[in-house]
Amino acid sequence: MLLSCAFLCTRVTKSTKKDQTLVKRVLDFIKGSIDLVYTMGADSLNKISHGLMRFSVHPDMKRHTGGINSFGLGGYMCKSAK
Repeated sequence: MLLSCAFLCTRVTKSTKKDQTLVKRVLDFIKGSIDLVYTMGADSLNKISHGLMRFSVHPDMKRHTGGINSFGLGGYMCKSAK
C-alpha cells in the first residue's frame, strides 16, 4: 500500500480515471482492513529478513520502489520512495 500511496501523491495535479480507480482500491483496502491487528515478532534477533522489495519503472522513465524489513513476523521498517 505504501507504493500505491507514493505513486498517487505524484499524480495530484494530473490525475486520470485510472488514478481514481487506484484511489478507490486503496480506500477499499483500508476500509476492509481497519479492524486487523498488526503483530510483530522475531524468529531470531540475529537474522534480518528483507521480505518484500518492489521496483517499477513508468513509461516516462520515472521510478518507484519500496521494501520492508522483518525479524520474522511483521515489518519493523517499511519504505516507499520515488
